[in-house]
Amino acid sequence: ASGDAVLPSLALVGGGFRSVSVFSALTAGMLRVAADVSGSCTSLQDVGLYARFSALCTVSGGSWFAAGLIYTDRFRELIENMAASPERATELFRRRWTEPLLAVAFAENGPFEKKFAK
Repeated sequence: ASGDAVLPSLALVGGGFRSVSVFSALTAGMLRVAADVSGSCTSLQDVGLYARFSALCTVSGGSWFAAGLIYTDRFRELIENMAASPERATELFRRRWTEPLLAVAFAENGPFEKKFAK
């Protein structure tokens, strides 16, 4: 209908690992501010941070971030925990995302070594 409001779209660009880190920190920070302003808890669902967008376009690290946020409770909970405890956000992200990713990537005789290093 002609009277319907048009919502903006969101583009999350590439950059691989760095993009995931940046988008995670930005989302946790915006979530924390929104929760502080509204007085609600730091839940993405309750705050509706991304509900303000009608479409999402992602590339590379932006896709990693969006997929994690959309499809895994564990990643969503990480972002919410970072928002709830900003003073621990770096440590939480390192321990719960960076270290597990690097452990898989650098595992001796792991899937990456078997496929690409030989």
